[in-house]
Amino acid sequence: MGHSPALRDTLQQSAGIPLLSAAAMARVGTRVGDYEIEGVIGEGGTGVVYRGRHVASDRPVAIKVLHDHCARKKDVVEQFIGEARATSHPNVIDVTDLGTTPDGTVFLAMEYLEGESLQNRLRRVHRLPLFEAINILRQVARGLGAAHEAGIV
Repeated sequence: MGHSPALRDTLQQSAGIPLLSAAAMARVGTRVGDYEIEGVIGEGGTGVVYRGRHVASDRPVAIKVLHDHCARKKDVVEQFIGEARATSHPNVIDVTDLGTTPDGTVFLAMEYLEGESLQNRLRRVHRLPLFEAINILRQVARGLGAAHEAGIV
């Protein structure tokens, strides 16, 4: 027997599972440009990141789609495009495509990286070995430095 939507949301929040909007979930199984959307990775204030696949090459990708209300704001779209173009650094995700569909959907496709978030890792191990923590911080600092140089941060 299924739970009511309100109870399901409460259970998800208490289990640490992020809540996703109906609009985010509605895109699963559809196409955006040359990409098939397979599932939701996460949702934020300006958009949704999906796990997907490039239709022709069958390569996995992550696809960020701006929320419709953000895609109608010229300044948000310009910032989105600027950030996508400024990712040529080894410590920043590689954006492979950027576009707008005929219906006005603004998206970008980027390399799909498997892994564990730092937050989940810390929950699991509680404390990182010093060398590993320094290595992670060094990589983050290099990526942030590149973003700063590009005028993003």
